[in-house]
Amino acid sequence: CGQVTRDTTYSLAVNGVAPHLAEFSRRYPKHKIKLLVENRYQSFIEAGTDVAIRTRQFGPDSGITVRRLADTRLVIAAAPAYLAERGTPSSVEDLARHRLLLYTLATTTSELHLRRGAEQRRLPVEGAFESNDGQVIRTAAINGAGVLIQPQYIVDTDIREGRLVALFEDWDLPMLTINLAYQSKLLQPAKIRAFTQFMIESLASCDLTSRFNRRA
Repeated sequence: CGQVTRDTTYSLAVNGVAPHLAEFSRRYPKHKIKLLVENRYQSFIEAGTDVAIRTRQFGPDSGITVRRLADTRLVIAAAPAYLAERGTPSSVEDLARHRLLLYTLATTTSELHLRRGAEQRRLPVEGAFESNDGQVIRTAAINGAGVLIQPQYIVDTDIREGRLVALFEDWDLPMLTINLAYQSKLLQPAKIRAFTQFMIESLASCDLTSRFNRRA
């Protein structure tokens, strides 16, 4: 019997971790789970955390092992009401005249790097609204506050159900990598090995990269 203490952001906890907890408990009924939801990137070792899951790169540390769990697309989207009021941008350059909702913990919040085949664009951006929580940005966008740029796992259902409209589906932003990290040891506790392997299997089965307009 063991307790796995995990650390992740709220959005990733809700969309990427929590849906799999029931299956993990069925598979490992003696393992207890303590999930710490943090949007700040503190040292998870100092916090007493066994495993951390992040969409941001961990700093170099010989004492930490980092495993790539999955990649996900970044999506540009806005609510139908916002687009009806402000107009739908016809080119990526038009984003400069729109209200952008930006995530402050992103690798960069000052510019967007977009690619469409051989074409590339590097666009300076400024947020009309910024937050360190993706769910806050999502809610603001749904209520017409502006155009968001968020991981697909946050907005997938909203786009499918019409609360948000995906923009510029023919352009790609850099893929976002979901990483898992734990303290490097020659012999890992069984609870950490079990959880690590379970999350690798679970997220490998999720489709986080397909475009919305290519789905049934």
